[in-house]
Amino acid sequence: MNCKMSSSSATIAVIIPVYRGAKTLGAAIDSVLSQTYNDFELWLVDDGSPDESGAIIDNYARQDARIRVIHKTNEGCYHARLSALRVTKAPFFAFVDQDDVAEPTLLEELLKFLQDNNLDVAQCDHAGAAELGAPNELYLSRSDVINGFLYDSLLAGGDQVTMWGKLYRNQYDFSTFSAVEQVTAFEDMIYNLQLLCNVNRVGVLHKGLYRYIINEGSSVRNFSLRRLAEFQEAYRIRKLWLPRYGINEDAAALLNAKWFVKNMQNALITAATAPVSKLSCRYENMAAILSVDGLGDVLNMLNQNRERLARGRLLLEIARRVPVPLLVVLLQSITCLQRLLKFKR
Repeated sequence: MNCKMSSSSATIAVIIPVYRGAKTLGAAIDSVLSQTYNDFELWLVDDGSPDESGAIIDNYARQDARIRVIHKTNEGCYHARLSALRVTKAPFFAFVDQDDVAEPTLLEELLKFLQDNNLDVAQCDHAGAAELGAPNELYLSRSDVINGFLYDSLLAGGDQVTMWGKLYRNQYDFSTFSAVEQVTAFEDMIYNLQLLCNVNRVGVLHKGLYRYIINEGSSVRNFSLRRLAEFQEAYRIRKLWLPRYGINEDAAALLNAKWFVKNMQNALITAATAPVSKLSCRYENMAAILSVDGLGDVLNMLNQNRERLARGRLLLEIARRVPVPLLVVLLQSITCLQRLLKFKR
């Protein structure tokens, strides 16, 4: 790993991990450099990108002294972000994805909101969110943070607590963060399980200060066998971290089981409907999902706890009992019907 940076410090560190980002990276960087709040440092972390992304960020760094560049071997987005977090001295940090855009007042408004309310973490909405204009939310005790802010969205498996659109107070020893295998699809969840584990004051500013841009080619909208390995790594981290939130062993196991089957259902549907070069590849992908370690044990746990309506459980029970080609037809038909009904609305 090599770094290019100045010795000056700033109030906020903004971190953009970079991998195959040449087409969208410029807009993301420009949106940070155009912030109304100027006391920041921008960390651009080239995660061994094979395209011209590395050259692009080097060129930006030559033009703006606020930019720090890290070039490293490819280990995945989790480690790219961590490489910057471990060296920045800024008292606050935020993340922007390479294919998204920050509104000009993102840093200014989040910092003011955080400082006015003495928060550990301040969060905003993305442009177009349904919550825009709603009263701001404040969770000002550990219990409120866990039960009001985190339980449904992160701990119970909602996975809606993203890393973007947040300003974190830098109060962490990042050397203690879990070593993980290369992950992309579940990286936000893995990070936030660690970043939010001990925070006591969180606020939500219902303003659309971040533009999240849906990328149809992203890993969450396609399927590969690597995604299964990432899922198993995320499951391992959930089992490790949920008890640290004061959740007893049995309750944590049940929450993780529900998360497991929900994501296996999503993986099956994606594998059945995503483009593939050969039909045999689709069948192999789906067979791999249905044979993933622990699936039978998780389904048995849900049945024993009378969680028969847990999202994905019924589909997985059926999927394990029908031939894969028939399952593909069934899932594709259901998906087409859902799209048709949505279109008619």
